[in-house]
Amino acid sequence: MADIAAPKLEDSQDSWLVYADALQSAGDPRGELIMLNQAVEAGASAAARDAFLDRHADAIFGELARFRGQVEIDWKWCVPRSLSLKIGPRDEPLALAKASLSSPLGAQMQTLRLVALTPSQSDRVNLVPALLELSKGLSTNCTALELIDDRARRSRILVSSDYSPSNNLVDFGNLNTIWAIPQLQRVHLVVADTEQVKLGQIDAPELRDFAFLGLRWGQPYRDQSEMAQTLAAAKWPKLQRLALRIPETYTYSWPDQDGAYVSVDRYDEEGDDEYMDDEGWHEDMNWSAELGGLLDALVQTKLEQLSLTSFASASNLLVALAEHGLPASLQILDLSASDLGDEAVGWMLEHRQLFASLKTLDLRDTLIDDASPLAALGPEVLHSSGGGAIYRFSVGME
Repeated sequence: MADIAAPKLEDSQDSWLVYADALQSAGDPRGELIMLNQAVEAGASAAARDAFLDRHADAIFGELARFRGQVEIDWKWCVPRSLSLKIGPRDEPLALAKASLSSPLGAQMQTLRLVALTPSQSDRVNLVPALLELSKGLSTNCTALELIDDRARRSRILVSSDYSPSNNLVDFGNLNTIWAIPQLQRVHLVVADTEQVKLGQIDAPELRDFAFLGLRWGQPYRDQSEMAQTLAAAKWPKLQRLALRIPETYTYSWPDQDGAYVSVDRYDEEGDDEYMDDEGWHEDMNWSAELGGLLDALVQTKLEQLSLTSFASASNLLVALAEHGLPASLQILDLSASDLGDEAVGWMLEHRQLFASLKTLDLRDTLIDDASPLAALGPEVLHSSGGGAIYRFSVGME
């Protein structure tokens, strides 16, 4: 391809159209790709652009051309804002990683997303070799990494016949591999059982945005979880946004498996009515003990947005926030999709100083029916009544 200096991604349209003309004059297919992507962004069908990519796959995709069916790209001009690799149980993650690094797109992509697909609950995907390869060669232009267990993304509960769920279907290995990539500014993880994910030792000097979303947050019957200790000890001096989904453990006689990550055969059978327990039972989580170390550490940061969602022990979570405080820099507190109820409204008004510096308090999809009194709290309150904490770990008992 032509060696012509490209504008910055945020530069004006005129700059990019001049660049497109220069590329076309040099016979570089990226020039026409810029024009086609601009047309798609303006509302045109993507068919012409996709046909063009088919004709010029080798030039534009390089080694990734043979994996076209597993690649999705969000384009801006001719730059892949995000490049997604869909990896199934019969694919070769290492080969895909190597191809993405050697592809012309690998030097330009802003975000790399690895999406692990397990069509059957007996399938497995091992991303460890691929992540190790990426840690050694990811372009400095790529500042965001997303690791997604797609089955977990589409599920709402983790089901087990005891308090130790079966192994996650996707193996990410020890995430020290990704902390070895110094330029990362955003890391998002979507997993099944968070306790099975080895977070490693987080030392991320450029990290601004970290999300860790799963279907289970440890056990309420043990000391502080290893992952909570790891997060409390994290070195992320530039962190601005932190999102944790913290689903709790429920015990059932016969758990509902609708939306389960992996169903348990015995619960697929119809249980006797005397054993049915639709409500479930859970022991309240001591969130101050579990997340206190993290909250204390965050107070020392310049965090702007904190998201703690899908918790059931609502009063305990509020107490944890009151006991450990919030960063003075915090602008958005997201407690959505949780079991916060109407009693939380009075508590928040009594502890209004805790929320005084916020700009936004997100209480959407909670069990609160009337949030109107919170208008006196100070921040903008986003509210809708919903089903509360829909994500959970469901344990079926004998």
